Amino acid sequence: VSYATTGTLRGLGDGRTPMVLAISTAVVNLVGDIVLVLGVGWGIAGAGAATAVAELLLGVLAALIVLRSAARLGAARRPELHGVLHCFSVGVPLLVRTLALRISLLLTTWVAARFGAVALAAHQVSMSIWSFLQYALDALAIAGQTLIGQALGASRADEARALTRRMVWLSAGFGVTLGVVLVPLRWVVAGIFTPDAVVVELVADVLVVIGAALVISSWVTLFDGVLIGAGDARYLARASVATLIGYAPLALAAAFMAPAQPSSVLWLWVAFAVGFMGLRALTLWWRQRTDAWMVLG
Repeated sequence: VSYATTGTLRGLGDGRTPMVLAISTAVVNLVGDIVLVLGVGWGIAGAGAATAVAELLLGVLAALIVLRSAARLGAARRPELHGVLHCFSVGVPLLVRTLALRISLLLTTWVAARFGAVALAAHQVSMSIWSFLQYALDALAIAGQTLIGQALGASRADEARALTRRMVWLSAGFGVTLGVVLVPLRWVVAGIFTPDAVVVELVADVLVVIGAALVISSWVTLFDGVLIGAGDARYLARASVATLIGYAPLALAAAFMAPAQPSSVLWLWVAFAVGFMGLRALTLWWRQRTDAWMVLG
């Protein structure tokens, strides 16, 4: 419900309300973590409960806001078969895309776990930092979804091209900036998560790989959002499945050929950056070089 409602608001060009909802949810989640984990002493279960409560509140509040917007626009609240089928035609390929990407991430975590508890800890810290940076880069991608969707829907092809070029350069510059800041501060960032010297050293090494990969990741994140805004979901589904097929052998090779020791997690991340992100960049570039994704109206 949260994803559907915030996506609806973004589609209507309302970026402020989802921002306020997201920040509010994060605050509720954080307070819940402090109370239930540190105060009540529920541990990991407390963290799960805090997240569940925060997401439930977000879903209810966002749904009420969307229903109010629907009433203001004169949209029917009852489901219509045509609309439901249209949502399926767009949503199912996006679901396939997301599942393929998530399977790649789960496979990476599975490989890291084979290297032992220390490697898994370093991987999870690194993946948390990676995800945070991805969300930062995703800000431009979300803007791209809305702006490109509106430009193509209004048959303004030149505007869509100009917006894409501008956002690509902005995103690339943002990615370079994040990488330049992250690499020198990698020891400080790693030390925030754990006092364990071995884990800190591993995370610091992985952050060098992440910092270098942010340039590719920034473009991938942005153009992925552009294609979502353009409604090019079928190609994204095929591209994500192709990425999974290409990356899986690299991850499995790391699992069975690299020594089962903590330092192997660094080579896993090299495979992740080159294989997963590199293949995503290649498939998206292949689409970007033509205008096949620019369906007007």
